[in-house]
Amino acid sequence: MAELLFEIWECKEEGSFECSMISEQADRLRKNTNPNSVLLSTFSASSYLESGQKNYDFHEYGDYDLGPVPNQFYSEEEALEQQEYLKVRVDWK
Repeated sequence: MAELLFEIWECKEEGSFECSMISEQADRLRKNTNPNSVLLSTFSASSYLESGQKNYDFHEYGDYDLGPVPNQFYSEEEALEQQEYLKVRVDWK
């Protein structure tokens, strides 16, 4: 079963948090919208439900509910793509 890495970031100026899978797109978006964000936590997960629950656990929100969205597991292809990006990821802030 494939696992992906996720990060939880905080932007104190905006009073907001971001939880996202590590990717070039997420890094670019954060740099452009919240460049002063601070990394708070990193975790791995194998499904939508698990990643959502780990984010909720970090914030002490209780049980995460996917609602009507079915739980999906991350693919080996997604994991390989992330691993390739991690090899070249330099300036992640």
